[in-house]
Formats: sequence, structure tokens, C-alpha cells
Amino acid sequence: MFCRKILLTLFLIPLVSFCAIILEARAEIEDIILSPKTLIDRALEARSTSDIVKDNEIILDVNAAMIKLKTYRPSTEIYEQRLLITGLFIDKITHDSLKEAVGQITDIKNIYWHASYPNNLTNNSNKNTYLNWNEALSIRTELKFNLIRTKGIADVNFRVSLDYTGTAYILGRARSEKERNRVLRVAINTDGVKNVVDYIDIRP
Repeated sequence: MFCRKILLTLFLIPLVSFCAIILEARAEIEDIILSPKTLIDRALEARSTSDIVKDNEIILDVNAAMIKLKTYRPSTEIYEQRLLITGLFIDKITHDSLKEAVGQITDIKNIYWHASYPNNLTNNSNKNTYLNWNEALSIRTELKFNLIRTKGIADVNFRVSLDYTGTAYILGRARSEKERNRVLRVAINTDGVKNVVDYIDIRP
């Protein structure tokens, strides 16, 4: 009986260790399958924990404002306290109220506001060509995968949003002009993307 317990223990130790390794590597599996990207490209999010915490706190405040206004339509992305908001609100009152609420949130360095409402659209006659939520989500997902599997792009340093017109918005930080250009090229070549707007800082 004692020997059986020893054998069971010897078997479980490597099994537990193996499971831990699998869980830790889970975030990298997609890259291994999709591309020859280096782990440096995938893991290089050179930000402090406090910086990431600040971003999370800002998003919580934005979400609280959205809940108060009973709206879920805007899409929010943030990187280094730079906030990007896209989407189509149901009306001007909700649009203006959230814009005002977001402007009062502390610690936001820049707000890139690309949200609107139907009566404010300059080309309302083409509203039938607008993407619905599922279509926009599908294109955005494809764009993110394209960034993930492209060698030379630290995709964790970029945030992606796509609005109802097919315009892709890229927020983040590139390590060089070359990397920025590569990101923009990937974006514009993604099926369904009609235009690209970038807020990419270049900083090694």
C-alpha cells in the first residue's frame, strides 16, 4: 500500500507540472499554429503593471457611465491611458451625455472620439451599406488574427476597433516606423476594411 502511494505521488507530480506548463503556454498556442512569429513579438508588451491597472480603471469608469445611460452601443479601446471610442448611438442625447461623462474621467491622456448618431451622419442616404454588429465583429476579428500571425508585429501593443462604415482604427505603440507601416499594411489588406485611421505612437 505504501509503495502504491509513492508510485501515485511520483506519477502525479510530473502530471501537475505538465498541466501548469500547458496553462501557461495557452496564450502562445495560437501563434505557434498560425505563424512563425517569435515569442518576443507576441510577448513584448513593455508596460508596467501600474500602467495596465490605470487603463483598466478608466475602462471601468467608462463602462459605469454606459450602464448609467443604459447604452451598450459604443466600442471602447484603450492603451497607455489613450481612449478610443467608436460606434453608433441611438440618439444625440445619449451620444452627448456619454461624451460629457467620459470627458470628466480623470487620468485619460487623450480621447479619440469616433462615435456618432444617425441624424449626425453626413451621408445618411447610404445607411443601407453600413455594417451590422456581427459583420463589424467578424472583420475586426480577422484583422486581429492577421496582426497576430504577422512576423515583426508585437500585436499585444495594439488595439483594434472597426465601425459601421468599415473603417478600422488602430491604437497602440510601434517599436519603429517599419513596424507601424507593417501594421497599417496588414489592416488595409484585410478583407472588409475600407479605410484605416491610426493612433500609433512610435517608441522603441
